[in-house]
Amino acid sequence: TCALPIYTDGNGLSALAYDPTNKVQSMSQTQAAGDAEAQINGLTVKSATNTIKSIDGITFTLGKPTSLSVSVSITRDTATIAKTISNFADAYSKLITMIKTQTAYDASTKTAATLQGDGTATSLETQFRSLVGQSSNASSIYKTLSDVGLSIQDDGTLSVDSNKLQAALSSNPDDVKKLFANSDDTNANNDGISQRFRALGDQVLGIDGLDR
Repeated sequence: TCALPIYTDGNGLSALAYDPTNKVQSMSQTQAAGDAEAQINGLTVKSATNTIKSIDGITFTLGKPTSLSVSVSITRDTATIAKTISNFADAYSKLITMIKTQTAYDASTKTAATLQGDGTATSLETQFRSLVGQSSNASSIYKTLSDVGLSIQDDGTLSVDSNKLQAALSSNPDDVKKLFANSDDTNANNDGISQRFRALGDQVLGIDGLDR
């Protein structure tokens, strides 16, 4: 590669030139660029931007320099958690409805859907419906999805009791988390419901496929 030197006569735009390497300093540097820096609980952290990501998914946006201590109060965003759980219920319901539609048989028109009679599809639906009805020992308070407001309907879909879900999140958020996300490598009975869905998904997409 070849570096091209910058020449300036100090007129026009060249008056803005600044290249100390080639001794071009029409302007003077008052402060060198640097990373943003802060101390969080005594630990120094740096970032190329004013946004610093800390532990537990917490993001800090730095406003202005200060040498004073700043107290930060963090509260659990139960509304967002409730929305995520509701989205799970909605996605599950759409999946079950899709499988039922694709495996249906219309007796009045004697028309079979594309996957009618397909053992893999019906087995998948059965295992999904079994999962949402299972209990978990992850939490001592909430054992099933219905305990936190997610109820299985006659058609296999899930409905959400928003008041019951919000009450659970407000009073025992850690136990709601355990019900969904707990993982126990030694005892599958202590796995959360979403962990069981992940395990089934890995099995379905794995090399050996789905067990019927």
